[in-house]
Amino acid sequence: MINLIKTLAKSYNNLNQDGLESVLDENIIYESQNVLNALEGKQNVLSYLEGKFKTIHNSGNQVYAELGFLDKAKKKPCIILSQGDKENKGALILIEAKNNLITRIDICTVVPHWKSAIQTNEYPK
Repeated sequence: MINLIKTLAKSYNNLNQDGLESVLDENIIYESQNVLNALEGKQNVLSYLEGKFKTIHNSGNQVYAELGFLDKAKKKPCIILSQGDKENKGALILIEAKNNLITRIDICTVVPHWKSAIQTNEYPK
């Protein structure tokens, strides 16, 4: 799972979804606590991320996706997401996986809160 979370973090840090195609399940679900409806399906998620990354790039606000963990044993990896600067943390990204493919991406801005994660200061590129 750690390699999958690092691949997703790289896509956010580089604002490029191209590296995700090989690690997303065909029936992936992408859900954000700030949006009412979940996205379903690999192509829908890739298209959404392409638009999202393009908008962020055009805004000039850098995104920082830091590898984190929800437990001291480092068995529950996550991404701590910041925008503008590394200290402007705003979300936690969690994934579920099966057969070495990401089956679900959750963008959490309320629960669990990013403060509950153990920071690593590692920003996969």
